[in-house]
Amino acid sequence: MSFWQRIVQQLETPKLMTELLAYLPKLLAASGVLLAFWAGYAIAKRMLRLYFGRASVPPAVGDMLVTLMRYGFVAVGVLTAADQLGFEVRSLLAGLGIVGLAVSFAAQDTIANVIAGITIVVDKPFKVGDWVEVGGINALVTRVELRTTTLTTFDNQTIVLPNRQIARERIVNYTLVPRIRVRVPVGVAYGEDIQATRQVMLGALADDPDARLRSRLRFRFLTLMAMAMTLATAILVSAMAWAGFGA
Repeated sequence: MSFWQRIVQQLETPKLMTELLAYLPKLLAASGVLLAFWAGYAIAKRMLRLYFGRASVPPAVGDMLVTLMRYGFVAVGVLTAADQLGFEVRSLLAGLGIVGLAVSFAAQDTIANVIAGITIVVDKPFKVGDWVEVGGINALVTRVELRTTTLTTFDNQTIVLPNRQIARERIVNYTLVPRIRVRVPVGVAYGEDIQATRQVMLGALADDPDARLRSRLRFRFLTLMAMAMTLATAILVSAMAWAGFGA
């Protein structure tokens, strides 16, 4: 009897059919698990898309988050289905854990930037179109991505900052409020009339559309210098105009 004839004889035995029938419930259970995870992913994806639309999340960031969620559903679904089929999942998880640990050490900066990007998207300290000050840089936010944020300065320079760096810096958003109060120091020579100085300032600010005075312009004494004394007053100016001037 040849080798192939033996194989055919083994395949025609009732023992193979018995093993297949015994294995059929596991196949059905694994298929049910995969279908359940696929349905869960579809529902979660739809809910995330609705939330991203209401929260004005940038499309690139939304697509990246949906992709990460899909990878998570696929990984967990395949491992659960493999467990239903009788595979040793624990040893596979241990191997994946070692690989994941090595990858996390190699790409810790990238992972930190991604986490910071997710934090920025959720907390929304700024959005595209806002004028902000980050780390001493006054600029317009032109793009927010999962790993980096792109700024355009007053001089039309493009600056790409890692989200990890932005998360560590002090952020001033000039777009959140229409006007800010600015303290202006004024040097007045000894013997000069302070009321005359006040009238000069009122005349200078009257023609400025971005400045708004309080009901009364008041001075506060600051310091004494050799040739003059320094006073200070406060005015309300357009936040966007002041941010552009400061840049």
